[in-house]
Order: sequence, then structure tokens, then C-alpha cells
Amino acid sequence: MQRNRRSDPEIYRSELEANAAARRLKRSLSRAGLPPQLLHATTAAECRANEREADTYFNDPSRPEHLRQFTVFAESLTEHMLKNDTRMREFAEAYVETRARMGLPSVPAETIVHARAVEIVAERMRRVDLLTSRDVAAAVRSTKAEVRRVERQQQFDQLVRAVVTQVQRNCKRYVVEAEMENQARARRGKPRAPVESLIIQAPAPLE
Repeated sequence: MQRNRRSDPEIYRSELEANAAARRLKRSLSRAGLPPQLLHATTAAECRANEREADTYFNDPSRPEHLRQFTVFAESLTEHMLKNDTRMREFAEAYVETRARMGLPSVPAETIVHARAVEIVAERMRRVDLLTSRDVAAAVRSTKAEVRRVERQQQFDQLVRAVVTQVQRNCKRYVVEAEMENQARARRGKPRAPVESLIIQAPAPLE
């Protein structure tokens, strides 16, 4: 069957091109220090089973409501944590301390934070009957990632504001020092550097 199939010049050429592309990909991954592409051979029976599962999933009449519930739950959980992160962590730390005083096994505060947040959001929603444990876990992972992203952005914004304030407060001094630095660079035979770059690199003045 393979010989008959490859007797068609177009098919034979397409297979050669596919094989060459696979070899190029393998070499590219190797040069980049990445593992080879993983391919999972699937039997015909497995393909049919996957198709049946896909049909069941996409033809499920409750699917739109399920997706709606998950979307609302995930968004509400993220919103709740962004608004109440500090208060939730204070509650979790107090809960952990209470368990320790009572001699109960320790529970990570992070686990308490998100368990309580899930409980609060679920109580506020009109319907959560179609949500599964996997849905809740996915929503928690999404919330954690978003909270970390917002925290990093806030830290960056604070750093930028601090730099701007520092430069504005000591602008004249920084300009004088930058000019002195450029004069020293000129004596050493180096090109002048932009004043802005020298100001950013300047150490903070002692208060």
C-alpha cells in the first residue's frame, strides 16, 4: 500500500518535504538546547474514542451554562482577591495561629486564603451547580497568576515613581555631577554620555 501510495509523484514529493521539515525542526531544537518534539502514536480505536468524547463534550446542552458559570466564577474570584488580598491573608494567618494554639495540624496560609475566597465567591453567585473541582482549581490558578502580575506591576510603578521623585528632588545636583563625569570621560578619551543616562546611574544622595 505504501509503494502504491508513493507511486504518485505529488504524494512522494510532499512526504519528502515533510520528512525534510521534521529533520530541520529536530536540528533547530537540538541547537537551541531543547528536547526533541514528542509525538504520541494513537491507534484507530483511541481516535474513535477521542472523537466520541469530543462529540459528547461539544454537544452537551449544559455546556453554555457551564462555561458561563466558570467564566463568572473565575472573574469574580480574581476580582475578590485583588480587592481583599490583604484582609484575606490576615484572616488566614489568624486561622493558622488558632489551629497551632489548639494543637491541630498546620495548614499553609495560602491554602486558607484561596479556600475562603472560593467559599465567599460561590456563596454570592446565583448558580455554581455545574462547576467541578477541576473548574475551581483552574480558577484558583488563574487568580494566583493575575494577582502576581498585578503585584509586580504595582512594584514596578512604585519604583518608577520613586526614581522620578528622586530625580526631580536632586535634578540640579545630578546635572552638575553628570557634566563633571563627561569632563572626566573626555580627559580619558571616552565619548560623552547622555546626561539622562548618567543621572539614572547616579547613586542616591545621602539624606
